[in-house]
Amino acid sequence: MKPKLKPPGSTRLKLKCNLPPSTSAFKFNLRRYITDLPQLVAAFHSLVGLAATLTSIAAYMSHPGAVGAAHLGATCFGVFIGAVTFTGSVVAFLKLQAGAHTRPLCGST
Repeated sequence: MKPKLKPPGSTRLKLKCNLPPSTSAFKFNLRRYITDLPQLVAAFHSLVGLAATLTSIAAYMSHPGAVGAAHLGATCFGVFIGAVTFTGSVVAFLKLQAGAHTRPLCGST
Protein backbone atom coordinates (compact mmCIF):
# COMPACT_ATOMS: atom_id res chain seq x y z
CA MET A 1 0.00 0.00 0.00
CA LYS A 2 1.52 3.32 -1.12
CA PRO A 3 1.17 6.35 1.14
CA LYS A 4 -0.62 9.33 -0.32
CA LEU A 5 1.57 12.35 -0.81
CA LYS A 6 -1.27 14.89 -0.78
CA PRO A 7 -4.40 14.95 1.30
CA PRO A 8 -7.56 14.54 -0.78
CA GLY A 9 -8.94 17.78 -2.10
CA SER A 10 -5.74 19.77 -1.71
CA THR A 11 -5.62 20.69 -5.41
CA ARG A 12 -9.21 21.88 -5.25
CA LEU A 13 -8.42 23.95 -2.16
CA LYS A 14 -5.38 25.51 -3.83
CA LEU A 15 -7.49 26.50 -6.81
CA LYS A 16 -10.17 27.99 -4.57
CA CYS A 17 -7.57 30.04 -2.72
CA ASN A 18 -5.45 31.14 -5.68
CA LEU A 19 -7.98 31.67 -8.45
CA PRO A 20 -9.76 34.82 -7.14
CA PRO A 21 -6.55 36.79 -6.43
CA SER A 22 -5.02 35.69 -9.73
CA THR A 23 -8.13 36.71 -11.65
CA SER A 24 -8.32 40.12 -9.98
CA ALA A 25 -4.59 40.74 -10.59
CA PHE A 26 -5.03 39.79 -14.26
CA LYS A 27 -7.98 42.18 -14.64
CA PHE A 28 -6.00 44.92 -12.88
CA ASN A 29 -3.09 44.43 -15.29
CA LEU A 30 -5.31 44.70 -18.37
CA ARG A 31 -5.98 48.37 -17.58
CA ARG A 32 -2.30 49.34 -17.26
CA TYR A 33 0.18 50.72 -19.76
CA ILE A 34 3.84 49.74 -19.98
CA THR A 35 4.82 53.15 -18.57
CA ASP A 36 2.95 52.24 -15.36
CA LEU A 37 5.26 49.30 -14.71
CA PRO A 38 7.24 50.87 -11.81
CA GLN A 39 4.01 51.71 -9.98
CA LEU A 40 2.69 48.22 -10.64
CA VAL A 41 5.84 46.61 -9.25
CA ALA A 42 5.65 48.80 -6.13
CA ALA A 43 1.95 47.99 -5.64
CA PHE A 44 2.46 44.24 -5.92
CA HIS A 45 5.62 44.39 -3.79
CA SER A 46 3.56 45.98 -1.02
CA LEU A 47 1.37 42.87 -1.11
CA VAL A 48 4.51 40.78 -0.59
CA GLY A 49 5.32 42.76 2.54
CA LEU A 50 1.75 42.42 3.80
CA ALA A 51 1.83 38.68 3.15
CA ALA A 52 5.12 38.31 5.04
CA THR A 53 3.71 40.21 8.02
CA LEU A 54 0.48 38.22 8.11
CA THR A 55 2.31 34.92 7.62
CA SER A 56 4.61 35.64 10.57
CA ILE A 57 1.66 36.56 12.77
CA ALA A 58 -0.26 33.45 11.70
CA ALA A 59 2.78 31.23 12.35
CA TYR A 60 3.06 32.66 15.85
CA MET A 61 -0.67 32.22 16.53
CA SER A 62 -0.73 28.65 15.22
CA HIS A 63 1.90 27.55 17.77
CA PRO A 64 0.97 29.34 21.01
CA GLY A 65 2.97 26.91 23.14
CA ALA A 66 6.23 27.65 21.34
CA VAL A 67 7.81 30.41 23.39
CA GLY A 68 11.44 29.69 22.56
CA ALA A 69 13.80 32.48 21.65
CA ALA A 70 14.21 31.22 18.09
CA HIS A 71 10.46 31.12 17.44
CA LEU A 72 9.82 34.54 18.97
CA GLY A 73 12.85 36.04 17.25
CA ALA A 74 11.81 34.69 13.86
CA THR A 75 8.28 36.01 14.38
CA CYS A 76 9.43 39.48 15.40
CA PHE A 77 11.95 39.62 12.55
CA GLY A 78 9.33 38.48 10.00
CA VAL A 79 6.77 41.02 11.20
CA PHE A 80 9.35 43.82 11.22
CA ILE A 81 10.75 43.09 7.76
CA GLY A 82 7.27 42.58 6.31
CA ALA A 83 5.98 45.84 7.80
CA VAL A 84 9.00 47.82 6.56
CA THR A 85 8.61 46.28 3.09
CA PHE A 86 4.89 47.06 3.02
CA THR A 87 5.36 50.66 4.18
CA GLY A 88 8.26 51.36 1.84
CA SER A 89 6.43 49.92 -1.14
CA VAL A 90 3.30 51.98 -0.44
CA VAL A 91 5.43 55.13 -0.18
CA ALA A 92 7.24 54.24 -3.41
CA PHE A 93 3.92 53.66 -5.17
CA LEU A 94 2.53 56.99 -3.99
CA LYS A 95 5.67 58.87 -5.02
CA LEU A 96 5.72 57.23 -8.46
CA GLN A 97 2.01 57.93 -8.89
CA ALA A 98 2.61 61.56 -7.80
CA GLY A 99 0.19 61.04 -4.93
CA ALA A 100 2.69 62.03 -2.24
CA HIS A 101 4.06 65.54 -2.30
CA THR A 102 7.44 65.54 -0.61
CA ARG A 103 10.41 67.83 -0.25
CA PRO A 104 14.06 66.92 0.16
CA LEU A 105 15.13 66.30 3.76
CA CYS A 106 18.25 68.45 3.43
CA GLY A 107 20.26 70.24 0.81
CA SER A 108 18.61 72.66 -1.57
CA THR A 109 16.00 75.03 -0.17
